[in-house]
Amino acid sequence: MPLVYAESAIRDMAQALHFKIMTNCTDTRAYMNRLEHTIERHYKIRNPGVSGRLQGACEWILFPMPYIAFIRWDGDDAVVLRVFPTARIKRSRCVKEAA
Repeated sequence: MPLVYAESAIRDMAQALHFKIMTNCTDTRAYMNRLEHTIERHYKIRNPGVSGRLQGACEWILFPMPYIAFIRWDGDDAVVLRVFPTARIKRSRCVKEAA
C-alpha cells in the first residue's frame, strides 16, 4: 500500500506552502517536492523513526529540511499524521494523544 497522508498532514503541508509563498521563496514547487520526497524516502527504507510525542506514533526527522513528520505504522503501511516545522515543536518529549 502506498504512503497515506492524513487530512491533518495535508493541512500542515498546505501551511508550509503558504509560508514559503509569503516569504517570497523563489521555487515553492521544488521546495514542496523535496519535502514530499524526503517523507517518501523514509517510508521506502522502512525507517522505524523515534517514538515520542504522539502516542502510538513515531517521528521522522526530515533532514536537511527543518521538519518533523509524525507517522503511525500498521504493519507495512504507514500514515503520515502531521508534518511540522521544527520551530513549532516543543522540546518536551512527553507522550500526547494523536490528533
